[in-house]
Amino acid sequence: YIPISEEIEYLNSYLTLQKYRLGDKLTYDFHVPGEIYSLYILRFVLQPIIENSIKHGINHLENGGRIDVTMTVTKDGNCLEIHVINDGDNIDIEKTARLLAFDAKSQTFLSFNHDSYSLQNINRRIQIVHGSGFGICFTVTDDRRTDCRILLPFIDNAPETIK
Repeated sequence: YIPISEEIEYLNSYLTLQKYRLGDKLTYDFHVPGEIYSLYILRFVLQPIIENSIKHGINHLENGGRIDVTMTVTKDGNCLEIHVINDGDNIDIEKTARLLAFDAKSQTFLSFNHDSYSLQNINRRIQIVHGSGFGICFTVTDDRRTDCRILLPFIDNAPETIK
């Protein structure tokens, strides 16, 4: 686990490097209320999702596009909801849902298709650690953007495993 503040710092570094590669074809912004910066998240959850947003979304758009990362606490205060939204809607929602379907009690193996491995890995890690009520899902927004929603538990103290 790492604090959200460190995860965002890492993402900023990653996206800065991508800006050097893509120039004006990539814009991004983080929408994160101050109180969320001190919450904890499993390490290495968001960077592969951002990478997929660029690889499967932004790179396919002639003029590039935008990535918005929004983090909120759910109304009941029990969950952290993260949305990674990128321009472009060239995603097969049904196929992605099938790839992400997972029962932590099963012994099914990951698909090693290079286009889906990281998403399956992240989703399974979240569900194995936090339970089947958490994880990743995708939708297409009304303005034709891809929304990757990550639901995680609200963790405001460093878990014992990292103290």
